Amino acid sequence: MADGGWIKLYRKLIDDPVWVLSTPEQKTILITLLLMANHRENKWEWQGQKFNVQPGQMITSTESIRQKSGKGISIKNVRTSLKRFENLGFLANESAKTGRLITIANWGKYQCSDEEVAKQPADDRQRGGKGVAPNKNDKNDKKEIPSSNTLESRFDELWKLYPKKQGKQSALKAYKKAVKDGTTDDQIKSGIQSYIQYLKKEQTDPQYIKQGSSFFNQHSWEDDWSGGGIIPEPQEPKPVDKAAAALREIQDEMAKYPDSPREEAAELAAKTITDNGHPTTAAKILAFLDKATKEGIKK
Repeated sequence: MADGGWIKLYRKLIDDPVWVLSTPEQKTILITLLLMANHRENKWEWQGQKFNVQPGQMITSTESIRQKSGKGISIKNVRTSLKRFENLGFLANESAKTGRLITIANWGKYQCSDEEVAKQPADDRQRGGKGVAPNKNDKNDKKEIPSSNTLESRFDELWKLYPKKQGKQSALKAYKKAVKDGTTDDQIKSGIQSYIQYLKKEQTDPQYIKQGSSFFNQHSWEDDWSGGGIIPEPQEPKPVDKAAAALREIQDEMAKYPDSPREEAAELAAKTITDNGHPTTAAKILAFLDKATKEGIKK
């Protein structure tokens, strides 16, 4: 969104917890967010309506932030950073189908003229606060976390919408944590609906649809499903048909003696075939073959 110009970085930031306790990846993302923020009012679409983006705000996506942050930054890095910066009051973060609205707190205080900045208390510069957007983690604005039963009931309604209902307990655990961290049911519902529309548009093979547990654990409702590829999830290996495998082994071994009578071929095969690690006999082999024929077992 930024269209040139420059931003200010105050030396006070180097002693602030939002910087001191951040990982190198989080510091990269922090600077990237400052560079991406609008420095003047701009028009954009937000939640299906025209929206005036104010200085210090941006409408973006986790993928866009990842790309602009450069090599070595992952989607997980971005999500972790946003949540951490939000908890520290450095920014406010709101997600919807049309993007993610991020508001840098106190933008006007530390990006205005030098004369104006000099009038501000030092501790208010380049750190979290209530100047632009309220911090939902502020002590005066705490939200009560619903009971476990209430959360499970709400989760069940979302689970009904999801197309691949696998890993429910893991998904429930991830849902509860997301709600505790401030995610709303409407955000998740909107993400599920966007994902379903994407699957229909791409005519995605069912085997490549994310399992429910993956969708919730990866916070996939935050992703932009307006286009792009989808990474196939690994499929569970199919169970081995032991009877068919045993039949195949016996028939392959007996086929080595095409000129021998059936009983003799079984006798010869018994010398190399084992039964659960133990030697077997021609009688057992013949009995198994008769059973396989009767029950229609195929190799």
